[in-house]
Amino acid sequence: MKIALVTDTHWGVRNDAHHFLNYMGKFYNNIFFPYLEENGIDTIIHLGDIVDRRKYINYVTLRHLKDTFINPIIEKGYDLHVIIGNHDVPYKNTNEINSMREIFSEHKVKSYWEPETVQFDGTDICLMPWINNANYAQAIDHMDKTPAQVLFGHLEIAGCLMMRGQHNEHGMSKDQFSKFDLVASGHFHTGSVTDNITYLGTPYELTWSDYQDPKGFH
Repeated sequence: MKIALVTDTHWGVRNDAHHFLNYMGKFYNNIFFPYLEENGIDTIIHLGDIVDRRKYINYVTLRHLKDTFINPIIEKGYDLHVIIGNHDVPYKNTNEINSMREIFSEHKVKSYWEPETVQFDGTDICLMPWINNANYAQAIDHMDKTPAQVLFGHLEIAGCLMMRGQHNEHGMSKDQFSKFDLVASGHFHTGSVTDNITYLGTPYELTWSDYQDPKGFH
């Protein structure tokens, strides 16, 4: 079984700029979906920040998200899982209200705003959404008890590369994830590897800080 990992797509970035929507559309139409079809990949896990604005979404952006990403996935029969990121929630202290839950039915998009361990082709994978004050204890408890050796999430981990030349000094300790063989995360827009933690990075450039920074999906 092959799984495509993509993260931090940020639909609506740069004040819902149309040229960014067109640019993103080329990525999915010309690169992402053709690669999945050519390589027999039928499962997609999105590791958070599917949209850019935390409190609302522009109608044009929403239509573009549906036409470019969600509808092709449904029509082609891909299995889509979306982990909720910090840009997907309007409040800093809860994930309960989130973009995927409010926009799409659970039959169309499987989204995770609470920690959950899901089995993919016999392998347990811990899916960890954005951790805040409300779900911190639940997240720690789930990580302690899960049988999974792999964790996919949207995490802010201290000591990891936040952008080229700058390491993050806030958030959770790397030691809190030491039990896992592999931790793959969204949130930081540049890709990096620190011990067992891999930040995937954005699939395309969103700001000038992304200039000449390798992009793509995994």
